[in-house]
Amino acid sequence: MNTAPSQLVAKLNASFAALAAILAFWKSINNGAGDVDVFLLLVGLVFGGTVSWAISHHFASQSNEERNNEVTFLVRVPCKIETAWEFISNPGNFHNFLHNRSERFQHEIIRPGVPFKTYTNQSVAYDQFVVDWDPPHRFAWGHLPDRWSYKLDLNERGAETDITLTRAFRKLSWYEVIWFKIIPSAGINADSPPNLTEGTIARLKKSLHEICVSETGFAPHGKEDEAKPYSAPQD
Repeated sequence: MNTAPSQLVAKLNASFAALAAILAFWKSINNGAGDVDVFLLLVGLVFGGTVSWAISHHFASQSNEERNNEVTFLVRVPCKIETAWEFISNPGNFHNFLHNRSERFQHEIIRPGVPFKTYTNQSVAYDQFVVDWDPPHRFAWGHLPDRWSYKLDLNERGAETDITLTRAFRKLSWYEVIWFKIIPSAGINADSPPNLTEGTIARLKKSLHEICVSETGFAPHGKEDEAKPYSAPQD
């Protein structure tokens, strides 16, 4: 279980108890000690305990993906795993299913820690690193050498391939988690993690379908100049 919620619970309990004690002390100075002081103390303790229990229960019931704000989608494509891997493992093909473009690898041997760059539509460059590399089954990368933002898992299904895309987004704060739990629609918009991830996997599926069914060309490693043009659909 995540230790952060436990630390948060302790802080909340201490804060509410201290607040109740301060209110009781202030009341006793102004009006004299009495039943009201005890009542305020009990209200503070009960309220603090209730909020603490709610937060602890919510975090304890979350999966690791929920705690890390990860979103996963699975699709099946009509491609052999080798063909699908050749396509998705080359950053030079990222423009077909991501909103940015990327350079191909500059290293002949690909392993975790190998850097490459991606570019936004405004040509802003971002450093990326290979975090996990297991041909032809897994490719994960991100802005940090030890933490991935995108993870693609491939599993062979005869002449087809299952592709699982997992995206790791910014971890939500505890109050965001509770707010979105109370009002789910507050976290749903065009740029929400589920919608962004679903859009990415849909474009990836479309690209591979055109490659494997329509025999549309794509860029294998180191041969981007020979690739046939393909325009990724816009969200």
